[in-house]
Amino acid sequence: MSWAAAWRIARRDLNARFKGLRLLLVCLFLGTGALAAIGSLTAAIEGEIEANGREYLGGDLQIELWQRGLSPDERGALEELGDVSAGTRLQAMARFDDKAAPIELKAIDSAYPLYGELTLTDGRSVGAPPADQAWLSQGAADRLGVAPGAAIAIGTETLRVGGIIETEPDRLGEGFQLGPTVIVAEDLPMRAGLIAPGSMYQSKT
Repeated sequence: MSWAAAWRIARRDLNARFKGLRLLLVCLFLGTGALAAIGSLTAAIEGEIEANGREYLGGDLQIELWQRGLSPDERGALEELGDVSAGTRLQAMARFDDKAAPIELKAIDSAYPLYGELTLTDGRSVGAPPADQAWLSQGAADRLGVAPGAAIAIGTETLRVGGIIETEPDRLGEGFQLGPTVIVAEDLPMRAGLIAPGSMYQSKT
C-alpha cells in the first residue's frame, strides 16, 4: 500500500473519530447547561417559597378536612400554637336573572387573611364580606354579567355584589378549581342550604 493510500485511510478514520468526539462534546455541553438551568430554577422557586410561602398557603400550616370542620378540641389545640383562620370550600351555582354559572364558593371567617391582603378593584383592603354580600372574582362577574351593587342568588340566599376581587393572597394555594371564586361570610354555606348530610365540601384551616 502506498503512503498516499495509507494517509487517506487514516484521515477518514480520524475524521470519523472526531465526529463522534464532537457529538460527545455537544451532549456534554447541553447536559451541563440543562443541569445549571434546573439548579437556577430550583433555587429561584425555593427563594420565592421562602419569601412568600406563608402568603401562598395562607398561614404557617394548613389542615384540610372533607365533610367536616375542626372539633372544638382540635381548634383549641391549634389556637395554642397561634392565630387560626377557618373556612369552607365547595362547588356551587350562582344565579343572576336568567344566567347561572358554576363557582368555587370560598367561605371565610373574620380572621382571614392571616398573611397578605385581600383587595378589591375599588382599592379597598377587606376581610370577610358582610353576611348579605359577596366578593366576586373578575371571572365570576364576567360569567354572570354583574357589577358591584347587583344581587345574585347562591343556594337559598340572595347576596349583593359588594366588590370585585383584585388580589387574593392564598390563590396559588387553592389548587385546581372548576369555577371562578366567590368569597362569602363563614356561615353562608349553612344558611344557603348548601351543607347537609352527604354534601361534598372541604374545610380549610
